[in-house]
Amino acid sequence: CDLVASRSEGSGSSGDMVLGAKRCWETGLLFFPDNTVMRNELGNLLVQLGDFGRALEEYDAARKFGMKIAELNMAIVLELEGRTAESVARYENTLQAMKAAGLPHRHISIKMATVLPRVLPSVAELGRLRHRVNARLDEVSHSLTSLNHSVTQSLSGSLSY
Repeated sequence: CDLVASRSEGSGSSGDMVLGAKRCWETGLLFFPDNTVMRNELGNLLVQLGDFGRALEEYDAARKFGMKIAELNMAIVLELEGRTAESVARYENTLQAMKAAGLPHRHISIKMATVLPRVLPSVAELGRLRHRVNARLDEVSHSLTSLNHSVTQSLSGSLSY
C-alpha cells in the first residue's frame, strides 16, 4: 500500500489514491486477516470515505486482535455519529487500558471532557413537543380572538352613546 509511490507518479486524484489504498488494505487482509495495523488503517480510510459502519467493524476487529488504540478510534467514530453514551464508554475503556499499561493518557481525558451530548431530542419527543406547542398556540389564538371580540363590543358600545 505505497501511497508515496502512487503520489509521486502523479497518477489520479487523491480520491483515486484513497480508493486504491482501500483496495490494497482489503487485499492485504485476505492474506493476513488478523493484522491489526491493516485493519486500523483500513478503518481510517473508511472514515475518510464516510463509511462509519465499516470503519467501526475494522476498528473492532483490530481491538479484538489486541490493538488497544483501535478502541480510541471507535470512540471518535461513535462521537461523529452522535452516539455519545457509547463514545464515552469507549473513551473510558481506552483511558483505563492506557493507565493500566502506564502509557500517556491525558489526551484521552481531554477528548472525553469535550464529548458534547447531542442536544436535540428524539424524533418521538419532537413530535410530542410540537403537539404541545400547537395546543398552546391554539389556546393563545382562542384567547386573542375572544379578547378581540370583547374589545370590539366594548368599543362599539361606547361609541353608540
